[in-house]
Amino acid sequence: MEKQLTYFIEALIVPPGGILVILAVGMYLLYRGHRHSLKLLLAGVISLYVLSIGPVADFLIGTLEHTPALEPNATISNDEHTAIVILGGGRSMNAPEYGGDTVGTFTLERIRYGASLARRTELPVLVTGGTVWENRLPEGVLMAQSLKDDFGINARWIEEKSHTSWENARMSKPMLDAAGIKKVFLVTHAWHMPRSLYAFQQANIEVIPAPTGFANTGNEVGPLFLLLPDASALRRSYIAMHEIIGLVWYRIKAIFAAPV
Repeated sequence: MEKQLTYFIEALIVPPGGILVILAVGMYLLYRGHRHSLKLLLAGVISLYVLSIGPVADFLIGTLEHTPALEPNATISNDEHTAIVILGGGRSMNAPEYGGDTVGTFTLERIRYGASLARRTELPVLVTGGTVWENRLPEGVLMAQSLKDDFGINARWIEEKSHTSWENARMSKPMLDAAGIKKVFLVTHAWHMPRSLYAFQQANIEVIPAPTGFANTGNEVGPLFLLLPDASALRRSYIAMHEIIGLVWYRIKAIFAAPV
């Protein structure tokens, strides 16, 4: 239920939904002859433009991507009390070329890097992700299938009940504790790392961040094109605002959450 409620609230706040709400209210007030209606409409249009240009999107996403990547050629020490945890990032539903659900783009990026890290370290892997939809395979199961079929890595643990990053942490902990795992390499997108890292820390899991899929890697277009609205920039703004709001919500949850 929490996940569905989160989707609904998010759709009304983050772009483009939040902007559409502003424009809709502005249009209603204009119809009613309210003197502030044009100001509200202008605010909506300006917000849409600002969030759709590269410099703003890169600034917003850059506030989240402050955890550096692991050195690609560095030697990573491992021991029997360490594991790799890969977080789910969505699915592709009813993919005709696969005959059903499969991992989505974000999940695939995380799996690819997690598999690479597993080969480098020979550490065991835990994948985590459930489903909010009935009659669907849990995301953790889809992740384990892709890890094995596409990258030749067998997941040792599959957590398949969680619906959020907060639950990813809390539901993975018993599996890790039972196996004597004291520390994990946490694999997720760089922009998702602050929220997921906070969730795992609140679950009393020692974490080594292993971010992937950096979105703010610099812009090579000319200065004129930086001011042109772009759908990919709006998507980065959406991702950033989703994560910022989510992190605030997790900090509120932590006040009332039962200790782990």
